[in-house]
Amino acid sequence: MENLKYRKSLIIAYNYLLESYEHTFNSALILAMEGELKEINSAFEIGDTYTFQEDHLNDIKDINVINLLALRKKIEDSLNTMANINAITEEELRT
Repeated sequence: MENLKYRKSLIIAYNYLLESYEHTFNSALILAMEGELKEINSAFEIGDTYTFQEDHLNDIKDINVINLLALRKKIEDSLNTMANINAITEEELRT
């Protein structure tokens, strides 16, 4: 029973990190769109959709965007390590 509680807490922690990973990208993108990518931002109309990738931010010089992307990489490394050493499955993450 104790192992099941630990496993459940591990999955919760993993999912929290996964959310943080996504939010960190969104925060970096928002900063970039208000800063160095302001011209691109003004080209969009309300209701327009576009899927940005991390590659779109690779040339940004804003130290805050750079720091957020570095943090995102550390989170990604932690997620990969946790998944590998604990054999976390997709099925577990959906429950």
